[in-house]
Amino acid sequence: MALTGAIYDYAKDELGVTWDALLRDRDEQFFVRRLTYVTQRYLHATLDETAQDALNVLVQVYLAKRLVLQIITPAIDYWSKQALDLQATGRSEVKSYKDRAADLKDLREQLLADVADLEEEVGPLIPVPRPKQPDVPAVRDIADAAAFTPDPNLMDPVGDITLNPNYTGGTT
Repeated sequence: MALTGAIYDYAKDELGVTWDALLRDRDEQFFVRRLTYVTQRYLHATLDETAQDALNVLVQVYLAKRLVLQIITPAIDYWSKQALDLQATGRSEVKSYKDRAADLKDLREQLLADVADLEEEVGPLIPVPRPKQPDVPAVRDIADAAAFTPDPNLMDPVGDITLNPNYTGGTT
């Protein structure tokens, strides 16, 4: 699976600079593994570019948001260790970091809300594989009278049922 297709494009649009930074910092397989995970988990298949593009747009966006959720934690880790400004005067040095990790945490919350909103619409569009049916007894021919349980209303009453007066409800 290559880093192409609609799901990839929508996910890249969500993260922008962060996506590019992670692509430089990590290998391409970092993204491929997460894209494969998302498509396997929600579609039970690995999709090439053509198959991704054939999906309903709502499904593409939903899966892209799920992909971004898989990438946010490593992205937070990446940005929390990146200096954005370095100043040196004499023997002192000052580094400042933008709190992109906090931005990504906010994005995670927003994406979780978006995904929850989309699930109701996307649910019917995602093919769900049928689970294997357990072995069940075969249906008997209706002409086979011996196969039917007698009508309980036509059965003779059993009689009065009396309980053992010594029964206390416990075990012996």
